[in-house]
Amino acid sequence: MPTPLDAAVTANQVSSVHLFSTNIRLSARSIKSLSRSLTHWLNRNRWVGTLGVFVVDSLICWLRILPEARHTLYAEDGRIFLQDWLTRPSPTLLLQPYQGYLHFIPRATQWVVSLAPITHWPVLTAAAACAVLGGVGAITFYCSKGILSTWHSRIAASLFPVMIPIASTEALGNVCNVHWWALYATFWLAIHRAKSTAVAMLLALAALALSLTEIQVAFFVPLLVYVTATRRTLTTLLVGSGVAAGSFAQIIAYFATGRVVPTTGQPTFLGAVRGYLTNVVMGSLTDSVPVLQQAARSLGYTSFGIVTAVFAIPIVLALVYSRSRQRRIEICYATAMSVLLWFFAHYENHSNYNYTDADSLRLLRWGVGAALCLLIAFTLAVDTIVQAKILHSSLAAAGLGLILATQCLSFTITNTARSTAPNWWAQVTAVHSECLNSDIHVTLPIAPNRWVINVPCTRLIGPQ
Repeated sequence: MPTPLDAAVTANQVSSVHLFSTNIRLSARSIKSLSRSLTHWLNRNRWVGTLGVFVVDSLICWLRILPEARHTLYAEDGRIFLQDWLTRPSPTLLLQPYQGYLHFIPRATQWVVSLAPITHWPVLTAAAACAVLGGVGAITFYCSKGILSTWHSRIAASLFPVMIPIASTEALGNVCNVHWWALYATFWLAIHRAKSTAVAMLLALAALALSLTEIQVAFFVPLLVYVTATRRTLTTLLVGSGVAAGSFAQIIAYFATGRVVPTTGQPTFLGAVRGYLTNVVMGSLTDSVPVLQQAARSLGYTSFGIVTAVFAIPIVLALVYSRSRQRRIEICYATAMSVLLWFFAHYENHSNYNYTDADSLRLLRWGVGAALCLLIAFTLAVDTIVQAKILHSSLAAAGLGLILATQCLSFTITNTARSTAPNWWAQVTAVHSECLNSDIHVTLPIAPNRWVINVPCTRLIGPQ
């Protein structure tokens, strides 16, 4: 028979459990209220949030680049885009094709860099590359309003461009590779509904610049045609016209000048599939080749297939439960683009990387654009199943946060072609005396090996 003391203890335990559950409910309500307040504030202060994303993304990009990489020029940044402004400066260079297509943004940034003192060229180039990525994040944040329903989805979508691990292999921190991010920004521009003609004109100019930088933006034209046909608004037509005009110019440049394929491999379908799993799926989460090689040795590419389910399950659920036809089309299009972009690059570049064994496994810059499109599809899918009440908003935030946390493990870039490149400032200082007895130019090595830039002595003996 229970004593009065036992009854008191039991009552106290029941009271404690009730108090604990009440506190949990209050905490959940507080978090939900805070989330709604933050979403409301970001929507009301759209331009402030956009500027904040630009600054944060640019800073993240800058911090991910090795100090050595910031102090040397890389590949086409120096030998092509900067070299052209040094030897034959002309506004027509902005639309001068290279390797079969136009590079408007890299040529524009290097035009500005060429006007600065010579010792600052590498640092300014890296800063320009990070500013472009910051701009991509800002465009994403601005255009995702009304598309993504929660603030954490918008923040995650804005951070993915600078956090994606595969970018560290070669693409991050130089302007010759910013064209991959043009694909990410263009997608958000394509599905955004501008509220005013003035904003639409500004976004149309951004779309034109992006499409004049990356020829594969032309793959988004069918999506833009669909969006324009369904909405039938002037603002949508302006953005679509910007992409169409830039893509048309790219296609003309491609067929007029042609492209020299750097490799002569024999790509295979299975090689493309394995490359997709490695670069696009796994490259969205890590840049550690040793980790990927160990996983491939242990379980084969089956392990990569398991990780693919992390992306595939939300996408499938979104397609099943979404009530919006346009949202289903957007998710399908982003997913299809991630596959198309990788396979197109694999075959167009005559890739000799068929990933036949773990030792041959490596990450390639070709996977950046495809991986970014996969992350678009994933973000849209997670937001869709939240709206369909299949997944709670807090769990969606945790899932997106987990993806970003995993990417943080690859935050620091440990090794690139620029890691062992000669220091630019030291080179300029060393050859300065040579120009005192010459009126021509000096040749300076840049990254990667055997790449050089010819600098006129008039620049070297001028202001440093």
